[in-house]
Amino acid sequence: MRATVAALTRRVGEVDPRIVDTLLAVALTGITLVWAVKDQSGTWRRPDTVAILLTCAANLPVAVRRRGPGIAFVLCVVASLWHHGLGYQPNVNNFSVLLTLYTVTVRRSLAAGVAGVAASASVWWWASLAASKDMAALNQAQSILIVLTAWTLGLGTRRLADRNRRLADLTERLGYEQEARARRAVTEERVRIARELHDIVAHHMSVISVQAGLARYVFASDPGTARTALATVADTSHEALEEMRRLLAVLRVDRRPGIDGVYD
Repeated sequence: MRATVAALTRRVGEVDPRIVDTLLAVALTGITLVWAVKDQSGTWRRPDTVAILLTCAANLPVAVRRRGPGIAFVLCVVASLWHHGLGYQPNVNNFSVLLTLYTVTVRRSLAAGVAGVAASASVWWWASLAASKDMAALNQAQSILIVLTAWTLGLGTRRLADRNRRLADLTERLGYEQEARARRAVTEERVRIARELHDIVAHHMSVISVQAGLARYVFASDPGTARTALATVADTSHEALEEMRRLLAVLRVDRRPGIDGVYD
């Protein structure tokens, strides 16, 4: 069950946000139009061609709210105010304003978000005032609360996104620093091994040079000493080769292909 939910979540996350916003804009427009046509409770003007066009203008900009949050918000606000100002049903074409206000708060500056709150409050204030004269104060208080709730949600999402960005940057920097430290450690270890190899070779070559010179010097006069010196040369050269093989094995680059077929 968890695997299925995780797979569905991953697939939803892979959907192009532009497609999601377009579907949301179309659905919001359709629901608003159906609501306006079927609601016969008020005394406002019945929906006509102008009302339908303004409803489309007030909701369809949601499709571009991520690519142009400011433009989408202004279009929704202007169309909604225009719609309400002409005396059409005031309790429609308001939710798109909240949605685009949320997006502006998340993606634009704090000042833009505050200006968006003022513009959204004007839309909802007008709608609440036109909807019911008797409960205007209560409706206006609810409208302000709704607008502030949308703004607060946007601020929370903005802070979360900023924190996630900072964490991602910190993780990337830590990764670079760890990689740099690892490279330095490898370099220092190879330098140490190279120095050790140099000392071993220098020592053994010194012994070989001395013993070879001794063997040549006493080769005719003292064959036993010459043989001993040559044996020392053979043993020392063998020991030097073994030490070199051991150290070179540490420095050797593994030529076996890795998981991706790339040599390590």
